[in-house]
Order: sequence, then structure tokens, then C-alpha cells
Amino acid sequence: MSESGSDRDFVSSVGLIITGAQLRPDEVTATLGMEPDECWRRGDSKRVGAELHEWGGWKKRLQRRDDRDPFSLELRLWADLLKGKVTELRCLRDAGCNLTLDCFISISGAALVEINPELQRDLSTLGIDLSFAIWASTDAG
Repeated sequence: MSESGSDRDFVSSVGLIITGAQLRPDEVTATLGMEPDECWRRGDSKRVGAELHEWGGWKKRLQRRDDRDPFSLELRLWADLLKGKVTELRCLRDAGCNLTLDCFISISGAALVEINPELQRDLSTLGIDLSFAIWASTDAG
């Protein structure tokens, strides 16, 4: 993959988001052997406002990275981190959870985003959805 262009700013991040009506964050943590950055149960208060969460959730972002690092590098890190957890991911899906690698890209100008066949294959074996939010910005940082 390539994020190239001299007259633009490119910012990206990728996080793992798991949701489900009956999701229990402690069970997801135990299943994956990873601590979330954010989690909640169905019926918990949302961070903003008085509304309650309609489903449980578990979110994890990679630590100690620069959000200006290449997007494909972060996808590769997730693929490598999760490749030994395919059975655990399947168990979560079978329990009714939705699993997504949530991809965010903010760009001023144009960029080429290319994901090579090897990375595509490795991501597809995880059985996780890829979700892309792409924002045009005059100041991507």
C-alpha cells in the first residue's frame, strides 16, 4: 500500500471494534487475551448525554504508534496480532458478536491507498469486517 503525495497531509488509524447485544467485555478480554481501550455493556450510560448503550462494545487501538505511520503498516500489525486468534475470533462471531477493523483516513489532497494481495489474504482469514471512514480535510492532522 502506498500513501503518497507531496502536497497533502495523511492521517490514519485502525482499531478493533467488537459489538453484540449480549456482549460482556470481560469475556471478550479473556477470550482474546487483550485489554480494551474502551468497553461497555448493554444498558450502560453513554459517555455523552443521558442515553444508554443498546448493545455491548469492546474497542482496542494499537499503542505507541504515530497516526502518520503508513495505513498499510497498521493493517499488517493487526493481521499479525490476530492471526493466532482465528479460533477465538470465530467463537466471538458464533456467540453473536460483530467484529470490525475500523479504518479511519483523513486526507487533504489525494492519496493512493493500495493493499497488497498477501495482506488481503491474511485479513480475510480473520473473518473480520473492514469498515472505512475517509474524510477530506484541509488540515488532516
